[in-house]
Amino acid sequence: MYDNDDINYKEHEITISTTQRNGRKMKTTVYGIHEKFDLKKIVSHLRTILKCSGAIKFDKEFGEIMIFTGDNKKAIYKFLIDEEIAKPDEISVKGI
Repeated sequence: MYDNDDINYKEHEITISTTQRNGRKMKTTVYGIHEKFDLKKIVSHLRTILKCSGAIKFDKEFGEIMIFTGDNKKAIYKFLIDEEIAKPDEISVKGI
């Protein structure tokens, strides 16, 4: 889908993490995706696939981050690899 040969991935490691909001509720955050990818389209597609809500927020430390409701680490990891946005060794998964 995308040509990834010109990106230095050591600078752009993608991180997928989950945090607990309250009770059993979880949220999944994704950051570190290169600027050349359209995050709005990625979020829109993932919201359709995962059947959850999602948004793009700006963080001073990480830049633009994607936030989804629920624990969707595995599905997002698989999506990033299947769509050739990142390779498996370029993604770190953190959280519960």
